[in-house]
Amino acid sequence: MIPVLSVVIPSFNSLKTLTLTLESLGEQTLGAARFEVVVVDDGSSDGTSEWLEGRKFPYELQLIRFPSNGGCSRTRNAGVARARSPLILFVDSDMFCTPTLLQKHLDAYRGGDRHAVVGRVLTHSSIPTTALTRWFDSKNPAHGTPTLAPTRFITQNLSIPASVFREVGGFDEWFRAYGIEDIDIGLRLAKLPGYELRYLPDALAFHCQDEKLEEKLDKVSRTGRHNLGYLCSKFSIEIRSLGLAQFVPLPGEKPGLRKRLIQLAMTSSVVRRMLLRLAHQLPDGFFHRKVFDFLFAQALFRGYRESQRKHVQPMQVGSVSGY
Repeated sequence: MIPVLSVVIPSFNSLKTLTLTLESLGEQTLGAARFEVVVVDDGSSDGTSEWLEGRKFPYELQLIRFPSNGGCSRTRNAGVARARSPLILFVDSDMFCTPTLLQKHLDAYRGGDRHAVVGRVLTHSSIPTTALTRWFDSKNPAHGTPTLAPTRFITQNLSIPASVFREVGGFDEWFRAYGIEDIDIGLRLAKLPGYELRYLPDALAFHCQDEKLEEKLDKVSRTGRHNLGYLCSKFSIEIRSLGLAQFVPLPGEKPGLRKRLIQLAMTSSVVRRMLLRLAHQLPDGFFHRKVFDFLFAQALFRGYRESQRKHVQPMQVGSVSGY
């Protein structure tokens, strides 16, 4: 029997949270015979593959194991290549899936299949509430616009028809460091006739990884260092309509005073320290969100500027991708 949905999970040294993800998939309202799970072990050293090989699940699980780490793009492409169903659901290895998650994604395609669906992600109750988790949850509202910009193509909890994914060529495997590979494919998908990206808050999953703000900002800085320049070179026109255009140099552009001031603030360690203090002190609301937005933009730009000064090369296969 061919499954109606394939869940693709990239995993790198995430055995502790992966077990929770797989357990939650065993409690779905969608019958276990109607879906499959494809776990792609991206060179883990924590015993992920060994643990999976010794376990039985109520659903069919396929395991792909790479000997070395190559990044999320390669792992997700490999998972889709192995998947047998016409609908792909990307779920990260630190997600707790609510019982109706798979059914909600499946139902979202009853009226057609020229779209992708982003589900809602909130922080799991087992994770301590922090300024970072409050900001993260505020970006995933219970209600919102039914269609999203290409930059919201985020693969923590996202479904897409396999045919549409393959039509656009899948993920660009040049991206090996953390981040932006999903924005890249989102921008390419947006060029397909009739395609749109939809938001479905009822398709709910919970993030189970406890992250510190400074650690998260360091990861985003690596994204800027290794990935942002390549994205800008691929989408030199589209990048002008994104928030990135506020601070990233554009081809042939002579930045005005406003942009130079923004770039100066982006590189200021004094501004960064001040905003870090505010991030932990401000109550939820408009200014809290803006402080976090700026901190993450600053981290991205800091890495990008470093890449331009030092001519940073893409991460090589076998290096730690940090996801």
